[in-house]
Amino acid sequence: MKKIVDEIEKAAENLKNIVKKTPLEFNERLSKIYQAKIYFKREDQQPVRSYKIRGAYNILISLTNNERKMGVVTASAGNHAQGVAYSCNKLKIKGVIFYANNNSLNKKLIELNTLEMTGLKLNYLVKIMMKQH
Repeated sequence: MKKIVDEIEKAAENLKNIVKKTPLEFNERLSKIYQAKIYFKREDQQPVRSYKIRGAYNILISLTNNERKMGVVTASAGNHAQGVAYSCNKLKIKGVIFYANNNSLNKKLIELNTLEMTGLKLNYLVKIMMKQH
């Protein structure tokens, strides 16, 4: 159990200057429906609009120098790609993201703009896929 607690504390330390402390927001409508106090954790207020930045950054910061020099490759349908792109940019790690082409065009444009703002160069296949729409 101590090892798990140590890992959680290490992850919190890794993320303290990367993610925002997001609020819990009471949801009156759902609270009435379910007769309970329902709160939403507002992870949409993170720089990449999701909690995925937490896992992506924590994994990437744990890479050795040799692993960082090799770069990273991932595949994603959206939020994970944004978390990886943001983290690669912060840590100066070269990254390639293979992006699923089964998302709606509007979602793709929003997410690709977010990825491009992070400074991560997208795989050229992603751009070819976008031109097909």
